Amino acid sequence: MSSSNEFTVFKRFKTKSEAEAFQLLLNEKGIASELVDNSYAVDLSFSGDTSNDETQVFIHQSDFEAAKEVVKQEALNTISNLPEDYYLFSFSNEELIDVVKKAHEWNELDVLLAQKLLEERGEHISEAQLAEWSKAHKESEEKQLSVSVGWIIICYISCLCGGIVGAFVGWHLWKTKKVLSNGEKRYTYDKSARHHGGTIFAIGVVIFLATIARKVLKTM
Repeated sequence: MSSSNEFTVFKRFKTKSEAEAFQLLLNEKGIASELVDNSYAVDLSFSGDTSNDETQVFIHQSDFEAAKEVVKQEALNTISNLPEDYYLFSFSNEELIDVVKKAHEWNELDVLLAQKLLEERGEHISEAQLAEWSKAHKESEEKQLSVSVGWIIICYISCLCGGIVGAFVGWHLWKTKKVLSNGEKRYTYDKSARHHGGTIFAIGVVIFLATIARKVLKTM
């Protein structure tokens, strides 16, 4: 579990100017935030995700719901000013339903517009259906990855053949985390994979240090 006072990635932007505009909006609503230019860095959430050419906005996990409401209201204000050739207007009902169903893959503006267009076309999506889709997505993103026995064996062999490589692989399995849509951080891999990962990491470190020690002794 992650602390509600911990800064976590809330939103990613392709350009720094977009991120700064969003950060200003959050500040106006009293939501503390930090901006990280991630052009040449690894994701500071330690989720294992490299996001080159992305600028990230971090907020406290406890502010996620409030920030989501800010995003929603901003999207609602934008909908009425969209140009007539906005791409979503040409979507079929089936495509619009898919947008709503896979809301996590789309921005807030497109999801709200899809719902609005469906209502105007007589296609009502019930709250129960929305809740069902949301629950399915939540269960999917919370599901931890398992690693096959074959891959575990390969990881151990890699560890024995090269300490530093094995240590890296082990650390990845052991410590990699992902950020859920509510800002909470969860381990990416299941308990079994993390256990093997910790063991592989320890063996890798020992082999690496032993290799260094042997080289030092040979020079003496």
